[in-house]
Amino acid sequence: MGQQLPTRLQSAIRDAALNLRLLDLQVRRPSFVSSTPPYEELTIPAENVRQRRAELAAKGINLREFCAERGIGYQAARELLIGKSKGRRGKAHQAAVALGLKPDPATLKLAA
Repeated sequence: MGQQLPTRLQSAIRDAALNLRLLDLQVRRPSFVSSTPPYEELTIPAENVRQRRAELAAKGINLREFCAERGIGYQAARELLIGKSKGRRGKAHQAAVALGLKPDPATLKLAA
């Protein structure tokens, strides 16, 4: 019971366990997940974010003031402007619409 496995056998077992974990992750991965997502058009282009940030600075508008005037969350708007958030739903989406980074869903006409 106090015997230890040879180091070669230990490393082979460790490698096999790692390979099984990697294989398990590949099997569990949904088919829609890929290296290039099919929903790229939903992300906000970095150039638009830089342009909007420059517009606010050129007008001398503080981001906190901008958010307070429009009733949106400062943190959500800030995360959009630094590229941490994509503005897909909730407060981040509202902030993206208010900042002009995304079209307003109320005026958006969907193709039939």
